[in-house]
Amino acid sequence: MSKIKIMVVDDEIEIIMLVASKLRVCGYEVITASDAVRATHIAVTEQPDLCILDIGMPGGSGYMVAERLTKNSRTMGTPIVFLTGRTSREDEKQAMDAGAFAYLIKPFKFEELLDVIAAALASVGKEAPARSAGPVV
Repeated sequence: MSKIKIMVVDDEIEIIMLVASKLRVCGYEVITASDAVRATHIAVTEQPDLCILDIGMPGGSGYMVAERLTKNSRTMGTPIVFLTGRTSREDEKQAMDAGAFAYLIKPFKFEELLDVIAAALASVGKEAPARSAGPVV
C-alpha cells in the first residue's frame, strides 16, 4: 500500500518544516510549496491525497488555490484543510465556500490536525496511518 501524500502550503518556511516533519514521522509522504502558483501546479501534477493551505501567501491566496483545485478534474476530490492565523468568521466562511473540509487556526495542536486529517481522508474513502500510542511531539 502506498503512503498517503499530503501537500503543505505556507509562506512561512518554519511552519512548513514543522508540519512536514511531524507528518512524515506519522507515516505520511509530504510535498510542500510556499506560494499559491507553485502550490496549484504541484497539486495538479502530484495529486496529493490531502492539501493543507495557509491563506496569505505570495502569488495569490489559499482561497484561490482551493477554488482552482476544486474545479480541476485531477484534484477536485482532494480534501482541503486550511491552517491559518486568520481568526475572523469571514475568513472561515470564505475558506469553506472555496471548498475546505476544515479550518484550523494557528497556533494549533498537532493532535487536532491529525484528527482533522484522518476525518478528511475518511470522507474520501482513504485511511490515515495508524498512530503510535504516545503523543506526537
